[in-house]
Amino acid sequence: MSALILDDDHIDFLVSAVVEYSVRRGDDVAARTWTELGRLMLRENYRSVDYRYKDSGSPGWPDGELGLWESYRYRSVEPAQLDPVQTIKVVQCYQYQSCEHPGWGDSEAKRVTDRLLDRAIERLSGMNEAAWVWRRPAPAASPANPAGRVAAALPDPELTGEVVSVIRAIREVAGLPANHPERHRVMEWKRDVLARAEAFQETLGTTTPPIHRAAEPPPAHTL
Repeated sequence: MSALILDDDHIDFLVSAVVEYSVRRGDDVAARTWTELGRLMLRENYRSVDYRYKDSGSPGWPDGELGLWESYRYRSVEPAQLDPVQTIKVVQCYQYQSCEHPGWGDSEAKRVTDRLLDRAIERLSGMNEAAWVWRRPAPAASPANPAGRVAAALPDPELTGEVVSVIRAIREVAGLPANHPERHRVMEWKRDVLARAEAFQETLGTTTPPIHRAAEPPPAHTL
C-alpha cells in the first residue's frame, strides 16, 4: 500500500463531519478543541507515511518533537457539503492513508472515524426503509406454483415456508401405501401446520382463499 499526507481541507472535512453528525468522542478527545482534534487526526496520517517510507528516505517526524501537524488550524466546512456519500469517501481515504503504522488500530483517530463512518452510512438514502432481516420475495402465485399460492393466502414468511415444506413432503410420500409410517407422519404434520395457518388467517380476518385450498398440491400431471 502507498500513503500520502492529506491536506488541511481533507482534515477540515473530517472534523466538520464529526460536528455535523454528532459523533461521540472518547473522554480523552472530548475536551479537545476542533483544531486539536484535527491535529490528532493529521498526526496519525504523518505517522503512517513516516512508517511506510522509513526505509526509503522519508523526512521522519519524531513523536517527541514538534510535528508538522501542529501548524494545522481548523476551518469549518459548510454542512451542505457534508453529504453521506462524500463523507464515507473522505473517511475511507483518511483511514487508508493513516493505517500503515502499528499504533493505528488502537488510536483515537481510528475510533472517531469508525463512528463517523457508521453515522454516515445510517444517513444514506433508503437506509431507514431497507429491510433489517432480508428474505427473498414471495414467488408469484400460479396454479402450478404451490409456494406462490400459499404466499398469496398466508402473508407470514415462516408459516408459508412450513406449508410449502409439507406440500413437498406429501409429494415425496405419494407413492407409499396408505398405512406406511412415513406417510402417516407427513399427514399428521400437514394437519398440524394447516391448523396453525388457518388460525393465523382468522386472527387477520383475511378474505383470501382458505389456506387448505392453497396448500393442496396440483394433480401430478401439472407438476
